[in-house]
Amino acid sequence: MPVLFRQILILGFAGAVLATPAAAQSMKLGGGVILPQGDYADDVESGWHAMAAFTFQPPAAPIGFRFDGAYNLSALDLPADVDANSAIITVSGDVVYAFSTAGVGPYFLGGATWGNAKCTGDACPFETSLDAWGYNFGGGVDVGIFFAEARYVWLGGDVESSFIPITVGVHF
Repeated sequence: MPVLFRQILILGFAGAVLATPAAAQSMKLGGGVILPQGDYADDVESGWHAMAAFTFQPPAAPIGFRFDGAYNLSALDLPADVDANSAIITVSGDVVYAFSTAGVGPYFLGGATWGNAKCTGDACPFETSLDAWGYNFGGGVDVGIFFAEARYVWLGGDVESSFIPITVGVHF
């Protein structure tokens, strides 16, 4: 990630945290499975991911903003049983539309995603690290301190991959 982009992202995140009342901020930690889609499914197997997210939602407003990062790992689908994985780090900025209901809180989200993909393991067929921009959209539900969500993530450029992370976890 270029230094200037990283600095702008950090300053924007810090400004959003300081400008939003504590009651309107929440954090999510979770993980789950990755279901590769399209041509990407021909190259990798289903995998796992871990995710952390920060949501900023003004009180009594249905629309908020969310920043999240995830580490996604899937084994390469090669003819031999070798040690090679596709590792994709994603950072997303999303608009969130949350429904106000008692006890159960469904939401939709979507926005821009930046990703960095590289091969990890001893038998990697390539050593290149690739960056790409894309998008994501999906939905989820908050139930008590728990949440579950599914999103479609697409990264273009040289990465050209799409997958569905299904995430479960806690929020506070």
